[in-house]
Amino acid sequence: MTPDTELPLTYKERQLYAAIARLSTDGWRLLSVGGDRATLTRPPRNGLVHAFMVLITFGLWMIFIIYRALHPVEDTMVLEVNKVGHVRIVSRNSMM
Repeated sequence: MTPDTELPLTYKERQLYAAIARLSTDGWRLLSVGGDRATLTRPPRNGLVHAFMVLITFGLWMIFIIYRALHPVEDTMVLEVNKVGHVRIVSRNSMM
């Protein structure tokens, strides 16, 4: 085998990378991959809701927006491939 030759991916790795590719179209980005697990993260998407809340609370909601700007929250998801190649979500939460 030459150094240029790419090693073939196992079935489990192909399933994991396919799931990552599907989720990346929805705004998720890869944080880490190790063995049969991958960690994904994405920033929250709710700017329109906050703009609406600012309007109906006459600007009082800006306190919350400023707090969130100083303390951002990201969603995280851990994917795992089992021994038969099925990808499942192990955990999903918001990190501060």
